[in-house]
Amino acid sequence: MQKEVNEGMKTPLLEMQQEANEGLKLSVSSSSMQDSTYEEMYDSELCENFDSDDSDDDIPEIHPLLQKDIQLLQIFFPQSCIKTSLVSQLCQMDLTMCFPLTHLNEMKMRAWGLCKGFPINIRLTVNSKLYLATNETVIAKVFQETSTKCNSVLGQLERIARYFCTKQFSILTNEIVQKHIDNCSFQDNVLNGFKDSESGETCELEKKTPSLDYGLLSQIYYYMQERITTLSNFCPICDNLHPGCADKVLLKPVVCTNTLCMFTYQTFEAMTDLAHWINVQPEVVQLLILLTKAAIEHSRDGHLSPAPLIFNPENSTELIVDLNTKCSELREITKFIPDIKDMLDLSEDLLKNNFQEAHIASYPLLRWIISSLRAHIEYIPPEKQFEFMTTDHQFLLLFKPPREDTIFNQKKNKYGSVFAFHGSPIFNWHSIIREGLLVASGTSRQLNGAAYGNGIYLSPNLHLSLGYSCFSHDILWCSKLKKNKIPEYNRFLRNSTHIACVTLCEVINDSHLKKHTKEIWTCEKSENVTTRFFFVYDRNSETPQRKTTDYVDTERPKYADQFFSTLNYYSSLYS
Repeated sequence: MQKEVNEGMKTPLLEMQQEANEGLKLSVSSSSMQDSTYEEMYDSELCENFDSDDSDDDIPEIHPLLQKDIQLLQIFFPQSCIKTSLVSQLCQMDLTMCFPLTHLNEMKMRAWGLCKGFPINIRLTVNSKLYLATNETVIAKVFQETSTKCNSVLGQLERIARYFCTKQFSILTNEIVQKHIDNCSFQDNVLNGFKDSESGETCELEKKTPSLDYGLLSQIYYYMQERITTLSNFCPICDNLHPGCADKVLLKPVVCTNTLCMFTYQTFEAMTDLAHWINVQPEVVQLLILLTKAAIEHSRDGHLSPAPLIFNPENSTELIVDLNTKCSELREITKFIPDIKDMLDLSEDLLKNNFQEAHIASYPLLRWIISSLRAHIEYIPPEKQFEFMTTDHQFLLLFKPPREDTIFNQKKNKYGSVFAFHGSPIFNWHSIIREGLLVASGTSRQLNGAAYGNGIYLSPNLHLSLGYSCFSHDILWCSKLKKNKIPEYNRFLRNSTHIACVTLCEVINDSHLKKHTKEIWTCEKSENVTTRFFFVYDRNSETPQRKTTDYVDTERPKYADQFFSTLNYYSSLYS
């Protein structure tokens, strides 16, 4: 039985190919293509959709293979909704392909700075008369209709599209593409460029070039469609796979540790608008600063991991911070990062000038602290917070990128899921939010014993998890919540000296989740654990403190139901 090209398409591949040939009347071989006249090759029905500045009497000349390529894309990828615009005097045609973001839920789209309900568009400018028989450089532009400012994800996709299209247009000819189409066996799936691994659960991360059997535009479309789902596995600048990516597949794209990439990132100030971050999510910025400071203070080998590469802004060939820089030096730089309240409402230029006057490395260090974050963290407003968690510092915390999130949800639908807490000392969270929640048992990252074997240690009991965060499990200090507004002095965390962190995870409830006791669980597969919320307890709070009278247990319906309710709220936000 033949596979269908796209889910929901009922026409077998052979019938679709015949339909394409009949609709275009282009069942010609590559050898006869050069001798065919324009009138014989032109398909009037297809060109009715072309927007042109020519009158109906002056029909523009369009290469027959380009016509066929467009038709094949419409058949095999109808969701592309391809639009064309022709300028015949310049022999140029703009081809705009749409990529619906149906595989991204609202939380993932917000993490990537994309707008719900609007597809990503890729526009190619090609030679309409010669198509591939030219040395002209193909122009590729990636955009979303509602985007009003530079978006790092769209910028990364545009670099990928430009490189791939330029390479394909330089090595392919009209004859080569036509030959592939003519020799199509109808047995291969158009999606064979990216194959699932043997496990059937995850896909290979290497960049593969799909088949040409269904035309060049279909090849480009499928390649870009797959790259969108694995975007965060690659460096946005060099497009190389992150080292150890199989174990650290996280949500946000970040620059790799290659010196040239870090130089490009810092010198051209790509990806991160520091002032925008500070003014939109000041609570998150303050949290990131404190977590980094805590990691610097408690480093076990005298070095920060992961660590930044910082070039001297006044001498771009000089590295002033590298992977061997000691924490004592970084500690001195962080002293010049001002309080978050002093950075609010400042423009990027003013912010940069203020930082550089204090310390030459303080501005690039703060940019790195923010841009190296691979998770999505979002402050939960007071009206949506969990009052029983007895802290004002509550955040949404998401790790998994689209493909892995889809796999997790498939397992969730099959086996179900449960909530559980994971606590860890504050100095560990700098690396966790950049490398993921991993199985640390038997590695250099292990802090405590492994009495119940290897795995991520979890507990349905909040108090027990807080004990692992080096926080007294007998007392939960909290800020006294007010119904409408958090007092300004309690809006931000003050310092990292007396802070404890715990995350709420959603865990697949299958055989890999071991419930050793009522309060101690382990999960040996990190991909079966995903973070949902992050809670920070600040013993420096100036507001009244109290002792909790209720032990939060995720197995109790009154708590689990509220967690699910808030999670569903964020999933449907802006829908």
